[in-house]
Amino acid sequence: RPEVVSDYLCAFGITEVSKLGVITAADGKLQVVGYTAGASLILSAPTAAGTFEFGRNAHVSISMDMSDTNKRHIFINGLDANPTYLTYANNTFGMDAWDTMYAGAGPNTSNGWQGELGEFYFDDVYTDLATDNPFWDADLGRPNSVRKVIDDTGVTPLVALPIIGTDAGNNLGSGGDFTVNSGPYTGARGGSEFSARSAWTGLTASSPTLTNYLSNAGLTGASSSTTALTIIMAVKSRDATLDNNKFQHPR
Repeated sequence: RPEVVSDYLCAFGITEVSKLGVITAADGKLQVVGYTAGASLILSAPTAAGTFEFGRNAHVSISMDMSDTNKRHIFINGLDANPTYLTYANNTFGMDAWDTMYAGAGPNTSNGWQGELGEFYFDDVYTDLATDNPFWDADLGRPNSVRKVIDDTGVTPLVALPIIGTDAGNNLGSGGDFTVNSGPYTGARGGSEFSARSAWTGLTASSPTLTNYLSNAGLTGASSSTTALTIIMAVKSRDATLDNNKFQHPR
């Protein structure tokens, strides 16, 4: 089971035992959890407390191959986050095509990410982030856009969302477009400025109902028996006052 959940950056599944989830906890940990189709936990990898701080940018790069303990990475802003692998079992994720994928929300829209959501990339293959990370420009110290990653690698993933303004659900990947909930996201320009003008998601203290997120109810081509995954997200945590409930760039 996951540790105490604060917010989900993304999730794949419609029940509390999500097939796959990227979670932040109240103490600033980032945790990746994964389950089989039969709801057996096969992946639990939290980072140290303080990985996330209010108001800070974070480019999250995750890649795993459950069949090989040498092929597992969580990078934050281009650096190894050195997670602790509490569970890492040689088994397959239960990512059946009829499960819903959520960006900016958890299973069945629960526990949404409180902050800005830039670009989102997902594929059911392993990427060696330690040797050659195509998602991060080490010279500039900033992430590469999903468009650039596709151009540079020649790989079309299942999901590549720039999350741009009035067309935030446009998926440049092969898995089909996402549903935009409570859009359009006026002024959002993806992760091109490292979350400087990204879409807001989540709720406020005065309006504690999650209505703002992206979802795909049947990710075309998703494998139901993959051991591998790559997840990339550009995010920025909201300040502690939760003072904006608009899933859009507020400036």
